[in-house]
Amino acid sequence: ISFLHLCIFIISFKYIIYSVDSGIVSDLIVCLIMISSNGILYDFFSLLKGEHDLVTNKDYVIFSKHSGFSLYTFASKELVISFIYITVSRIPVLFASMTILEVILENRYWGVGKDIWFYFYLSPNYAAFFGSTFITVLFFTLLYFISEYLKNSLSPKLNKT
Repeated sequence: ISFLHLCIFIISFKYIIYSVDSGIVSDLIVCLIMISSNGILYDFFSLLKGEHDLVTNKDYVIFSKHSGFSLYTFASKELVISFIYITVSRIPVLFASMTILEVILENRYWGVGKDIWFYFYLSPNYAAFFGSTFITVLFFTLLYFISEYLKNSLSPKLNKT
């Protein structure tokens, strides 16, 4: 349903995006549409708050706080790893949003999502379509496994209290 909201916002602001010169103003409008329409900003900050609360309520962080130390001194490594992990996990949603944006705004933006759409729908070239899709899925899968590996190897105490 969030991608439906994105489509509605893009279609609503399409005239404004095309009327503004293709510069930083139209790009800022597009960025605001992407982060506000599909709820990624709310999702991102709710995940960050949840991880912050989880890490700061662990025994060793509470002990350091009661001992007079700053809790962020002891929890900084886990908080940074959680921030990176959450940021990397939101990239596929941004990619899907950008693909919808590229398709609806036609020739304003052109990226991998527009190439996939072009090779499948407008000029059928299934080898290029499947190749682009495969490389995109492979990239996001690799990104996911790298973030999982980093999360587990850099902070083995993430799953323990």
